[in-house]
Amino acid sequence: MKIKVLGIDAAFSNVGLALASIDITDPAHPVIEITDLKLIHTEGAKKRPKGVSKSADDMRRAREALKGIQDAIRDWAPDHVIAEVPFGSQSARSAWTLGIALGILASIPNLIEVNPRQVKAVTGEPHADKDWMIDWAINKYPNAPWAMRKLKGEMVQIASTNEHLADATAAIHAGLKTILTTV
Repeated sequence: MKIKVLGIDAAFSNVGLALASIDITDPAHPVIEITDLKLIHTEGAKKRPKGVSKSADDMRRAREALKGIQDAIRDWAPDHVIAEVPFGSQSARSAWTLGIALGILASIPNLIEVNPRQVKAVTGEPHADKDWMIDWAINKYPNAPWAMRKLKGEMVQIASTNEHLADATAAIHAGLKTILTTV
């Protein structure tokens, strides 16, 4: 039996989405294939028109992120959705954007929540940094459609994009146990 699972790494500027097809015929040994990856990038207005507040621009960006997630759920029709739920902030601005990301995640019905520690732990390194996360995901799923570009005639990964896609992929792994206990 196969299921489709959407993994989400939610943030304000970049939302990473990973779609997995998982064969759970033997729940003790699920077979995971990453079939699609998508990055939703929201960018603040370089110059806001007169009368447009920063919070209005933030609302536009939040709507873009939410629409991107809703479109992926509609188009990919996952059986389950797992998201890394961010926490903590070091400034008023980051607290503001954290609240926006949490609000977007709160709008997803039946969301399976995992925390950043659980996500990092799937790599075998509980304090994995972004490069470790990217290397883990790309090595585990070399055939997934990772973000690449040509540099001096050679295809290389785009770390800034793959960071969010790798975290979304790891979120799937972190939340899979929850799914398997309900199957």
